[in-house]
Amino acid sequence: MEELLKYYAGNPRAGNAEAAEALGIDETKLRVYKSRLKKRGYIAVTDAHGVIVLKEYGKKEAEQDEIFDFKQDTYRQLIDRLMACMDKSLSVSQTTEISREIRTILKEVV
Repeated sequence: MEELLKYYAGNPRAGNAEAAEALGIDETKLRVYKSRLKKRGYIAVTDAHGVIVLKEYGKKEAEQDEIFDFKQDTYRQLIDRLMACMDKSLSVSQTTEISREIRTILKEVV
């Protein structure tokens, strides 16, 4: 997200497709990052001026984003595995217990 913030500082009128291509990321991912930056008060988007950078991105924010992304990826993997196990050998109670353990671990990763 820091790269996106820097990109918009120099290219405030860039569209999503243009910014995604310049940064070498998927446009859907770019929209998610842009939304997070807006919600956290880093940017504002106006018709007249495009993207306005409101504050700099710090090390603490970068670390928090890495943790958030890790958690999201882990949840996605968990869902995929649980869906695959639905018709397999694990019982519902076993699947539920494993899910609880993973969620507990993820809560501790802060």
